[in-house]
Amino acid sequence: MKNIINQSEIQLQGFLTHVEESYTTLLLRPQGDYTAISEAAVNLCEVSNKGKTYLFGGISEPFYDKMVSKYDWREESVKAKHLIS
Repeated sequence: MKNIINQSEIQLQGFLTHVEESYTTLLLRPQGDYTAISEAAVNLCEVSNKGKTYLFGGISEPFYDKMVSKYDWREESVKAKHLIS
């Protein structure tokens, strides 16, 4: 089953591409009345970049996981890409 990317996820990916050269971290949390992170696109993603926090709603857990592995500077693969030791 292929995951469908929604408009919120497209917007998040575009933003991350725009800021990928500066230190960026991501956090996924439940949104609204939800008490647990869902695989469905109902989560809230917090992106921290240059001292500011940006919020993106409607993010699925699998999509978030892909974005973390590509853009979160705490990940070893991202550190290596930007030569952080």
